[in-house]
Amino acid sequence: MDKDEQNLLRTQAVMMILRNWGLSSDQKLQILAMTDAIRSRHLTKYEHDTAFPDEPDIQERIDHILGIADALRTMYPTYPKMGDQWMHQNNRFFKTETPMECILNNDLAGLLRVRRHIDCAYDWSLDDKKNQSP
Repeated sequence: MDKDEQNLLRTQAVMMILRNWGLSSDQKLQILAMTDAIRSRHLTKYEHDTAFPDEPDIQERIDHILGIADALRTMYPTYPKMGDQWMHQNNRFFKTETPMECILNNDLAGLLRVRRHIDCAYDWSLDDKKNQSP
């Protein structure tokens, strides 16, 4: 599989995750930092035959979305819908916000915060990098 095919599959996977999280088109564009790039009515092209732009900011967000979804699958292996529900439930870690509100209200920092909270392997790798810095 070449890079273009991989990018298309990643795009389609992210679009399915965002749809399962129950987000509006505008919220999807906000999370992907694409509010200036396209109109919400054109978002469906990414569900079918168009890969997301190969821009570092968008690709970083895709990595976090996929990481969060993977961690949710690990947390709820027998009931995948529970992970989607978890995104919209109040959580002490996020104080008065749901994980989704944390993401929507804090942009990339919110994505990172949610991922670090539920993906301990990712959080540990960040701590390792921090501890190895001179």
